[in-house]
Amino acid sequence: MRHKLLYYLLALICFLMPVAGVTADKELDDRLLVLASRGDLSGVMRLLTAKADPNATDSRGLTPLIHAAWRGDVVMARILVDGGARIKQSGIAGCTPLIWAARNGKTTTVTYLLDQGANIDHQDISGLTALMRAAWNGQAETVQLLINRGAKVYLQDKYGNTALNYAIAEGEIIIARIIAGRREIDDLLAFRENSENRIDRVPRTNCGEIPKPMIEKRP
Repeated sequence: MRHKLLYYLLALICFLMPVAGVTADKELDDRLLVLASRGDLSGVMRLLTAKADPNATDSRGLTPLIHAAWRGDVVMARILVDGGARIKQSGIAGCTPLIWAARNGKTTTVTYLLDQGANIDHQDISGLTALMRAAWNGQAETVQLLINRGAKVYLQDKYGNTALNYAIAEGEIIIARIIAGRREIDDLLAFRENSENRIDRVPRTNCGEIPKPMIEKRP
């Protein structure tokens, strides 16, 4: 009888040990996401040393690297990539760190991600690229950078829009000229009504919820 009880006790311990390990790992990963979203460099380095997953995702599908890219925190991005973060991993809506950085005009971070092998023409679930996001949000310097680095100017999203459509719909004539070359302003303005009608069908939030500093959950 004693041997049988001992057997069942050992079996229970073996069953619970992996669960406890998974729970501990999840806590590390959750904390990493929180600290990355806040820009806590030393905290993130400690957690990576403790084997937190640099590719962990929160409920919105956002990774630590996406949080860093959104803020343009290139130092944080370097730490995460050196720790194993995947450059090409996207969130729920298919938006990569590069798309988030381009959307916000974080040119230094965009340059770093491209240097590390980010796909410049990756399309999210709506077919938008980093160039389209930058054009839509009025980021002229980022648009020029992406074009200089070889972004495909005339790719279309699933609605048939190009980066030029997004620039014109927002009245971004400077960006439109960067994309289209020295086309006459009258020609660009004539293109605007059609662009506005097409862009109206694209939800601005289709990249998912904007990354914000996360609140740490207390036990």
